[in-house]
Amino acid sequence: MNAERACAVWLFLLVANLSGCADSVTQLRIESHKPPAPPTFLAQKFPEAWFSWDPRGNIDLVFESEQPSEVDSEGQMLQVFWARMFWKPVPGTTFVERTQTNANLGYAILDMDRAVSYEGAGFVYISLDQSQKRMTGSIESGTLARMRSGEATVDVLGQCLVSGEFTARRDDARVVELLTRLRQRLGPPPKPAPADPAQDLR
Repeated sequence: MNAERACAVWLFLLVANLSGCADSVTQLRIESHKPPAPPTFLAQKFPEAWFSWDPRGNIDLVFESEQPSEVDSEGQMLQVFWARMFWKPVPGTTFVERTQTNANLGYAILDMDRAVSYEGAGFVYISLDQSQKRMTGSIESGTLARMRSGEATVDVLGQCLVSGEFTARRDDARVVELLTRLRQRLGPPPKPAPADPAQDLR
């Protein structure tokens, strides 16, 4: 499959999920920017979402969605969104500016022979139930750009804005498993570069 065909297939699979997203408990909205083309608006539903936190209070959140691969009829294409929060907003007391962030964000598409991740930062609001085993929340002001990928993998999204809502349950082992799988396919994350204000889409 050539690069143009691969790009078309991935975009089709993302756009195909736009209808009916309002009924999904966990979903991600993506505003894709690849000049000179106009912005493309996409959405992805995630049937599974989990979170964990470590003794230092860091919270990891992951969404997972699998669907048949267009490369191998017996394979699966995996989409994973993740967030690592480094401070928690308190509703009614935390003043939040439009450009503020409290989490590192990432969105990865893993197919049989292709893998790409879009990474950046954003703001995540969370609320835990009384048992602290169920979390609801929203993602706001997220900006992502292509970060890690194989040599033959095309850039399907360019720079993008992300937002969404989620309901997740606590499963420390599943979170570790998914994040380890991503690292194995994508390699370690690169050191962050200084932010370029000219590239801010917000």
